[in-house]
Amino acid sequence: MLTAAQPSAHVCTPKTPKEYLDSLPAWDGVKRLDTWLPHVMDETPATAGMHRMEYLALVGRYWVLGMVNRATNPGCKFDYCPVLEGGQGFGKSTLIQALTGPNFFSDAGLDMSWGDVSQEDLEKFWTYEITELSAYAREDLQLIKTSIAALSDYTYPPYSQEVKHTPRQFLLVGTTNEDSYRRGLAYRRWLPLPVRHRLNVQWVKDHRDQLFAEARLRLHIADFTPDLSAHPGKPRFGRRGGAA
Repeated sequence: MLTAAQPSAHVCTPKTPKEYLDSLPAWDGVKRLDTWLPHVMDETPATAGMHRMEYLALVGRYWVLGMVNRATNPGCKFDYCPVLEGGQGFGKSTLIQALTGPNFFSDAGLDMSWGDVSQEDLEKFWTYEITELSAYAREDLQLIKTSIAALSDYTYPPYSQEVKHTPRQFLLVGTTNEDSYRRGLAYRRWLPLPVRHRLNVQWVKDHRDQLFAEARLRLHIADFTPDLSAHPGKPRFGRRGGAA
């Protein structure tokens, strides 16, 4: 049962995702990590089927665990990119911002070299939203796919000729109104999430601290090795004729 969580009162505004995690209260014992995403998407076994429900639960778990792992262990492996697919007005970007926190979110113009991004900003990112994923040309999608698996990023500090490499502490998350980015791309790193109802963003705002507190505790007691490459509930990719 998804019960309400009491919002925590932070004395100081965290400046990094790790500071935010360190400031969290203890987990209240209510399990949310395995059910939050299908709940927020308003999906049930009756509407989505058991395989799809299991897939949504796994993506939701891995998404939050991946964020916590990247914040506490920058440069760790996370080979996936959740993609919220759905029409305008469903709250896709708003959901990502609510989960990430406004201070740690960016959807600025995508440049995989991060050459114009300051070192401070790069270390502050926790989620980078790739907006309108279906609008990218095929060659750009290939670059994005390569970047999903990157463990570090580089910037060019002012007045310096040296390239600065930074272990990655953020996740890439995509949003799109269509699923055309899947056409001809049998690519395991995308985690498509078809959004059919308006997302319950308020639930995320109300439960965010406890969701991350649970994920933080779970990472302390178990290894994190996500594998969603062949889950039967994952939306299929059309090799020639489009998404299946």
